[in-house]
This record gives sequence, structure tokens and C-alpha cells, in this order.
Amino acid sequence: MTLLMTCLIEKKKKKKRSILRLSNTSLCLCLAVAVLSSSILVVPFAMATVTSNVGGDADADDVDGDASRNSFVGKWKLKEIWDDSDDDKPRKLPTNDDGKPFILTFDEPSTRNKGGRSSDDNNDNDNNDNNNKSLNLYIKIGNSMRTSVKFLDDNADNDDSSSSSSSSSSKIEVGLVMGSRMYPGEELMGLENYLSAYLPQMKFIETKQSLLVMTTTTAATAETTNDGSGGGDGGGGGGVRQAKIICEAVEEESEA
Repeated sequence: MTLLMTCLIEKKKKKKRSILRLSNTSLCLCLAVAVLSSSILVVPFAMATVTSNVGGDADADDVDGDASRNSFVGKWKLKEIWDDSDDDKPRKLPTNDDGKPFILTFDEPSTRNKGGRSSDDNNDNDNNDNNNKSLNLYIKIGNSMRTSVKFLDDNADNDDSSSSSSSSSSKIEVGLVMGSRMYPGEELMGLENYLSAYLPQMKFIETKQSLLVMTTTTAATAETTNDGSGGGDGGGGGGVRQAKIICEAVEEESEA
């Protein structure tokens, strides 16, 4: 009888130890689940923080890109055109049919397609990047003409501290000129042919006060070429011949 009682007591002790082990195991599992859950919450928060910082830098780049183009956006009346010949005078501009000056318009590209729909998500980044660095250029001679101007400098502000705060400059890349194909007359056709040939050759753009100048060489070279102050006099100055287009800002009251 005593032996039976001893066996029963030992079985009860073993059962209690088994229950205690199960309880400890369950507690460990609960702690592990709690730690894992907190990690899952922390990681997305960290990722969101990093993403937010990256987005801030991108917005800053967009602002810089806009600032580099703002001084060129608007309407400019064509004042002088120069080719790369030995002639040290600008080419004669024809007279417009309505007697008004020829107007070049720099405009920001649209972020929407012709159908009015936004561009595909896969192309959004590329399109936004191109838009931030480019302007559309329109001009009406006899035919309507258009092209695009891509700004190759990240910051188009002039670094010369002695220059006016309104001065800006940038290296550029101009696309092919497109337009309608009606015959406008010999003189106007000559100007259209000039713009079609020389606009895609322009490599540098600059604004100084009310003037906008596009040249086929750098600004440093332009100072000693066919502007009448150096090598452009045909007297052995040795300057590199360049083509350039000079425009003047259109005053608001004269646009009507």
C-alpha cells in the first residue's frame, strides 16, 4: 500500500513539472512574437523616414532646375542674327507681314500627353527629369516653327559676382526645328532656313538685362569674335567665327 501511494505521488510531481515546462515554453513564444511584432513596426517607420529624406532632396533638385530656366521663359523679339561667315555685320532681317517684330517664345513643357492624360508611371521619372531641364521654343515667321532647348548646366545662374543679378547663362542642346511647310516668300524663307540650320548648332545661352543671346561657341569665345570688338573685324584678330542670335525682351505693355 505504501509503495502504491509513493508511485502516485511521483506521477503527480512529474505531471506538475511537465505543466511548468509547457508554461515556460508558452511564455517564451509570446515574448518572441512580441519582439518580432515590434521589429515589423519599426522597420517600415525607418524606411518611411529614409524615403521622406530622399523625396526632399529630389524636390530641392526640382527647385534648382526651375530656377535655372526662369530667366529664359517668356517672349523675346528677334533683334539680330549672325552666321559664321567672314562678314562682320549681322544679316539683314526681313520685314514681317504685319510690321511687327518676330517673336521667340520660351515655354515650359507640359507634363501631360496630347490626349490630356498623365504619362505612364514607368516613364514619369524620365519625363519629369527632361521637363526640369528643357524648354520649348516657338517662333512664327511665315510658318510656325518649334523646337526644344535642353539646359546642360545644373545651375544656370551666372557665377560672376560683378554681373547683374538678372544675368544667367547655361550650356544648351537644341533639337531639330519642326514646322509647317507653306512658301512664305523669298525673304521670309531665307530667315526660316537660317533658323532651321543654326538653331540646332547653338551651344550656349545667356541673358544680360533685357537681352538674350544664343551662340554656337562659349561666352568667352564670343567676346573676341564677330561682335565688332575683336577678331570679328576681319583684320587678323584670329577669333573663331561663330553664329549667334540676339533677342530683346518684350515689354508687357507692348504685347497687346
